[in-house]
Amino acid sequence: MKLYHYVLKLDLDYKLSKDWLKKWEKSRRGLLDSFGFQTTNFIIVPSDKRGYHCWIHIRNKIPSRHLKPKDLVMLQILCGSDLSREVINLARIKRGMAFRTSNKLFSKVLYRREPDYEKKEVYKILKKLKPKYRQPIKTVVDRLYKLEYWYRTVLEEGRKELKK
Repeated sequence: MKLYHYVLKLDLDYKLSKDWLKKWEKSRRGLLDSFGFQTTNFIIVPSDKRGYHCWIHIRNKIPSRHLKPKDLVMLQILCGSDLSREVINLARIKRGMAFRTSNKLFSKVLYRREPDYEKKEVYKILKKLKPKYRQPIKTVVDRLYKLEYWYRTVLEEGRKELKK
């Protein structure tokens, strides 16, 4: 009878108060238990200013049930890991990359584009269009960027509220 061990790696892009963090951990343990996993170790480390990195060591309670990389990504998503990170993990799996070495957590941003990079690129493309086509598209693009700004503002307010 073989019991498999795994390590889930979570990237949480929000800060929580100590009380909420304890409740979050307890809820993750309950979730994993409901799927037939025993949590053997739970490590939470602050990551830069944005949130936390978590390593959850689990043991499979069901003998001989072996999880595939996609199953581990599913568990990481269900535990609240950053969805963009997990989508990238799924793409790595699809390309045949070894999940054991590609499922990484980064504590330092290695490269970040300037904030308005995409907007400038879109406007470069718009300049190449005839004026009668350019204006309606520019109006939609401007509305999208205003919506994105509003979304980022609301998200930041929510993050601040979670820290209380």
